[in-house]
Amino acid sequence: MAGNSYMKQLIKDATLGISKSQFELGLCFYRGEHVKQDYTRAIYWFKKAASDEENTNYDAIYYLGVCFKNGFGCEKNHKEAIKYFKEAAKNGNKYAQYNMGTLLYLGEQIKIDYQEAFKYFKEAAEQGLLEAMYNTAVCYADGTGVKKDYDEAFKWYLETCKQKYPMGQFSVGRCFEYGLGTPEFDEMAFFWYQRSALQGYVEAMFSLASCYERGYGVEQDENKAGYWYNKAAKLGHKSSIEMIQNYKKYRINKFKKVK
Repeated sequence: MAGNSYMKQLIKDATLGISKSQFELGLCFYRGEHVKQDYTRAIYWFKKAASDEENTNYDAIYYLGVCFKNGFGCEKNHKEAIKYFKEAAKNGNKYAQYNMGTLLYLGEQIKIDYQEAFKYFKEAAEQGLLEAMYNTAVCYADGTGVKKDYDEAFKWYLETCKQKYPMGQFSVGRCFEYGLGTPEFDEMAFFWYQRSALQGYVEAMFSLASCYERGYGVEQDENKAGYWYNKAAKLGHKSSIEMIQNYKKYRINKFKKVK
């Protein structure tokens, strides 16, 4: 009953031209919440919310970009998608900024422009979008679209760790291992590799195994090294598979298998 009451009021407000309600109604149809999923109706209400000149809803404009990019309720139209993403990004929508950054970075239906991609990633990162923080760090680390700066890369990788992002945790581990943007610190490298590996990130599993094998940042333990090499190998990690094969060839049964 409460849901019916909510929808009746939402439809009433949307019909009266309230931009926020039009957007929320569009979201209901987009997600299939309280109503049957209907992308065509979602687009209809997103366009209504987007066309309010006094209270333009830029979240609705972002979702229009998503619909046209993926062909939700319409034919795919990358030109339209980019138009909507650009408008929403210009007006501060972090998801649109991230999408524009990704399109420009990968060259999806648009000419590659790493400097513009970095600009969009940075704008979204400064609004706290996790994936944008990570991509900003990668750009700084690689010097893609911006001057290479390991200090900035380390800073942004570390920001992703506040949200327990496994790729960011792994990258922080590498920074500590190789002294990129921070002094070398073997125990901290191990710490971050372990955190990432425990979340299932396979590259971190390999690095963690290597730490145990070498006694890097932790007491040497070949059994634990074998455990993590095998775990990564079972997930298809090529270097781990080669490591296991080499040990089978030269050091029979050195590493125990993961059951």
